[in-house]
Amino acid sequence: MVVVRFLDFVMALLLGNIIAHPLSDEELGLEGSMITMGVLVILYVVGVLVALRWNAIKKFFNPSPITLIENGQIDYRNLLKQG
Repeated sequence: MVVVRFLDFVMALLLGNIIAHPLSDEELGLEGSMITMGVLVILYVVGVLVALRWNAIKKFFNPSPITLIENGQIDYRNLLKQG
């Protein structure tokens, strides 16, 4: 089973966008995009390593799921927490 976290999804979108701009416009250099992409990847790896070491930060980045429907009944208390 593959679990994609929200942060992984956002990083994939950001990196794709950074790569797409210089490829679509010939006047833009590839150097700035490569530097930006490198910095983002380094920050992402550091963030993941920090989250692995400290549980408080891990819970901030990956909160535990909240059950909204249990046994066919809507749990309104948990629904209010999400809104």
